Amino acid sequence: MAGERKLVKACVVAIVLAVTPALRAATIWTTGPGDVTFNKPSNSDETDPAFWDKITNSTWITRGNTKGLYNAKTETFFNDVVDPAVSPANTEWAFSGLEGNPTFGYGDGAAQYLGLTFDLWEDSLGGTGSLASNIQTLPGVLHIISDDIYIDIQFSFWQQHPGGGFTYLRAAAPTATPEPGSLAILVLGAGVLGLKGRAGRRR
Repeated sequence: MAGERKLVKACVVAIVLAVTPALRAATIWTTGPGDVTFNKPSNSDETDPAFWDKITNSTWITRGNTKGLYNAKTETFFNDVVDPAVSPANTEWAFSGLEGNPTFGYGDGAAQYLGLTFDLWEDSLGGTGSLASNIQTLPGVLHIISDDIYIDIQFSFWQQHPGGGFTYLRAAAPTATPEPGSLAILVLGAGVLGLKGRAGRRR
């Protein structure tokens, strides 16, 4: 019995160790065949959910027919009332070669997020004077702050206002697969239940 108790304790410790990193780790959406192309046509209705890129439950990217991107989940316009402009809410961005960032290609940025400098969207692209040219030529990484998700993104079209059109390609959410921590819980949990069953039969 003493040996079995030690084994159960060891299983519990192993479960905690397996789960803790999974809870703390950031999520990287990798690029691949399932990448999402999002397009908001010129002069389209920004209040129509068809023109919101609902990336996660917390972040829905769109744009009015003038100015910049905003998060339709929590905002109704591009917030440049304050300086610097804080929209899109709940996001920060990094672009290849800007703000001291290394040069990277589409699909290579998110994986090196620890070595990137993130900033507000407009500032990350060099401010209003450089934004229009930089956004169409430089790949970037979008960080959804509340979800701690890093997403590779590449804009291919940015319409100077009025019009508000834009197009980008981004990584998609990964298909649901058990995390390593979850697998460990299942395996170790089964082991604990097996030990309890054996102990019960001996009584």
